[in-house]
Amino acid sequence: MAVVTLRWSPVALVAGALVSLGCLGLFSQEGRTDAECGDGVDNDEDGLVDCFDDDCATIDVCDPFNLDADDDGLSDGDEDLLGSDPDNPDSDEDGWQDGDEADEYCDPTDPGDHPYTGGWPIGACRHDHQDESGGWGVGDIVVNAALEDQFGDRVKIHDFCEVPYLLTYYAES
Repeated sequence: MAVVTLRWSPVALVAGALVSLGCLGLFSQEGRTDAECGDGVDNDEDGLVDCFDDDCATIDVCDPFNLDADDDGLSDGDEDLLGSDPDNPDSDEDGWQDGDEADEYCDPTDPGDHPYTGGWPIGACRHDHQDESGGWGVGDIVVNAALEDQFGDRVKIHDFCEVPYLLTYYAES
């Protein structure tokens, strides 16, 4: 008579348990692929769909700084920081898209603040010199005067703080 000895391998037992748990759905994930995090389906049946599921938290499509729901060139996360509407490409209804306004250091929530029609770039430092004035000499920081230009825009001198310019103005008598 032969004696049969059964040996249980810990590796086989662990692997078998994982396969069993996987079949029960306990190790199922919503975000096995990027597409699953944007398909509108609760793939792992845990009651959380797509980006609301923690399984998708590391997927790029669920990062608000990668999403641009209104396709205005400004991410939903940046729109939240600026106070603009992530579902409206022109939050302040001034005819300029939010992303274009932000790129030109303008406020996408203020209809009176938009990129300069004349084409000169608005400087990032436009708000840095508001209370400074040193006079009207060469190299001085002048008072932030505002004038109407040939396009009908009200232009503030400090808007062009990064561009050297020569201010000429005349008045008809």
